[in-house]
Amino acid sequence: MLGFLLLIIGERNLNFFHLLVCIFLKPFQQSAVLVLRDIHFTFVLALAIVMNKLQLLFHHIFRFIWNIIFVVSYPVLATFGLLFVGVTYVFSGISRLLTKLRSSSETPIPTNSSWEPLSDQVNLLEAKLYKQIMFGPSCFQLRRIDGIPSVLEDHYFGNKVRILVEGILLEKWNATESKDLPDFDICLYDPDTDKLTPLTNIKCFDWHLAGREENNLSFKWFDGIQGGEVNVALS
Repeated sequence: MLGFLLLIIGERNLNFFHLLVCIFLKPFQQSAVLVLRDIHFTFVLALAIVMNKLQLLFHHIFRFIWNIIFVVSYPVLATFGLLFVGVTYVFSGISRLLTKLRSSSETPIPTNSSWEPLSDQVNLLEAKLYKQIMFGPSCFQLRRIDGIPSVLEDHYFGNKVRILVEGILLEKWNATESKDLPDFDICLYDPDTDKLTPLTNIKCFDWHLAGREENNLSFKWFDGIQGGEVNVALS
């Protein structure tokens, strides 16, 4: 019984001790909370400042690297651009020169719908536009200026004409519908006998007389993918 009373008295004294501790340490507890809050705020602010400085540092490093790449690559890109423009200009000049040479060696045909002389060099024939192929060449009707009926009136011809010693080189169309083209016969017309002689057949819009060696004519053609050469002997 005495032990039980001592236990009760001891427990009450312990609770009383805790109460005293809480009363006396409460001001220090609030101060500790304020100190910890200040420390937390200072840490967050310092961390934000450090992150901002790191971001600014990375930004300067990236801009520096980009400037180095631009400075090093700019002369290469500029040189490549100048070379590309120069090569394009050279090939354009060569193309214009070849076009002039070809146009000077070939006799053009009138492109309007009225009858006109074939050319200043050919005063026997006249041409009239028959049909214009969409996105393609044109075909023409031909006739003799002197009014004599000619075998030329039964056919249609392209705009490529060459004058030879033996006669006039013409491009006779075997069809006038775009789905059947290209299908041409390269013919030699003899005005004295009014005879039209087929020399060779070419299924290509781009062809020209490449050269002549005695009685042999050389024709070259190119269809955009492949090309070839045809040699024809004049009888």
